[in-house]
Amino acid sequence: MSLNKYKYIVLLFAFSSWSMAFAQNDSSFHFRAKTAILPPDSGNISRYFETRLSESIQFQTISGPGGSVGIHKADFNGLLKFLDDKFPLIRKNLTKNPIDTFSLLYTWKGQNPKLEPILLIAHMDVVPIDSSGEKKWTEQPFSGKIKDGFIWGRGSMDDKVSVMGIMEAIETLLKNGYKPQRDIYFAFGHDEEVNGTGAAAISSRLKARGLHFQFILDEGGGIIDGAIPYVNQPVAFIGIAEKGYLTLHLSVKGLGGTSSVPMDEGAVGILGKAIYRLQDNPFPTRLTIPVRQMFRELGKYMPGINGFIVTNPGLFAGIIKKEMSANPISNSLVQTTIAPTMMTSGVQENMMPTSATMTVNFRILPGETVVSVLARVKRIIHDKRIAINVVEQWNPSKIALIKSKGYKVLRHSIEDVFPKTGVAPTLNVSISDSRNYSKLSNTILHFAPIIMKQGDGDRIHGIDERISISNYKKSVVFYYQLIVNSDLEL
Repeated sequence: MSLNKYKYIVLLFAFSSWSMAFAQNDSSFHFRAKTAILPPDSGNISRYFETRLSESIQFQTISGPGGSVGIHKADFNGLLKFLDDKFPLIRKNLTKNPIDTFSLLYTWKGQNPKLEPILLIAHMDVVPIDSSGEKKWTEQPFSGKIKDGFIWGRGSMDDKVSVMGIMEAIETLLKNGYKPQRDIYFAFGHDEEVNGTGAAAISSRLKARGLHFQFILDEGGGIIDGAIPYVNQPVAFIGIAEKGYLTLHLSVKGLGGTSSVPMDEGAVGILGKAIYRLQDNPFPTRLTIPVRQMFRELGKYMPGINGFIVTNPGLFAGIIKKEMSANPISNSLVQTTIAPTMMTSGVQENMMPTSATMTVNFRILPGETVVSVLARVKRIIHDKRIAINVVEQWNPSKIALIKSKGYKVLRHSIEDVFPKTGVAPTLNVSISDSRNYSKLSNTILHFAPIIMKQGDGDRIHGIDERISISNYKKSVVFYYQLIVNSDLEL
């Protein structure tokens, strides 16, 4: 069985801070909205929706270490006022709670308090612009320029598109007189990009109220169009789990001295050998439940031998793991990864350093834990001269069930708004604010209604971030339909 081009399929299943998911047919569940969907060209969507996204991009909401906003305080305050001014029906009819100064929690009360609420989360902050690449942008990164059918700028894909899409959808629902059956919460963190405190503070507030959600939707996933070999239709990916996270400091104390008579091993040398041992002993590759489900569903859209292989991951696990591990992007779906990221040592070129510290980041597969990863690291390094300290940690998330109501609502909402689009699940290899909400729901899902063609994934956190006006309009329609669908079960 020659896989030939099959290995290139795996390049499509991870995009930086984005991830994917799975859909399964269930004949016992027949689901369609009784309320008519807003067509993509509907005049029901509030006018100038693209202009409001453009204006939101112009606020340079760049978060800093520890969730600080620093010199961008005026931008954050400006965005909060902007949301109040541009969405008057939300301001009038919903309860808004500012939390942790710049994060927001909205509550839309439903007609039936017996129903479990849902929670939509997104983040208002964006990553900074690399000064060395700023001149390569087609349009200024915070201009929000509307040109050639696109809205340009930082946040247009990650993640003001979700913030503004949710706000536009709810404002439109209110204008149409819609009254939800269940309570709907939506929360916008201000420091997701720096693993800050906003989402944790919102989660604590919700937990204190004794709330539990039928499902939670966060960013991630997306719709891949025209970039999957052997698949002739777009495929929407929904994240049903998220990898864990562990950052370690490996530290060594040395004797120092002049570099003219170096000792056999200095602090840097000791750390260098430790890093070599770690990378020379990678974690084993595994096909987790989300990845197996992803392949089974994706195979339905892929004819021939490739479809047969990926539809049967149990039979062909060895082949699939070998092909996926050959590329760093796809390898992140089948392995706990090791990434040395920073090193601090020395003060002058002709002096042996008296100390050295290496920062190493791990992204942990479901089925492993922070404890098991730490134990493996200590065993492989096996050097008492190296102090190992945990900087940040959390275990992989629970895996959402594809038979859950939340998954079905999301799947059908995608099918309603993006016809002729397949749906499949995956593992989120990046991290998001959703980890802070893990105790508030058994079903945490990741999907952003963004259509991505070849090369668009590089725009996220990169150069020329942009979204087409037509795609953004469909994003608004998607959130509208998701809320309507969440009230219906036939």
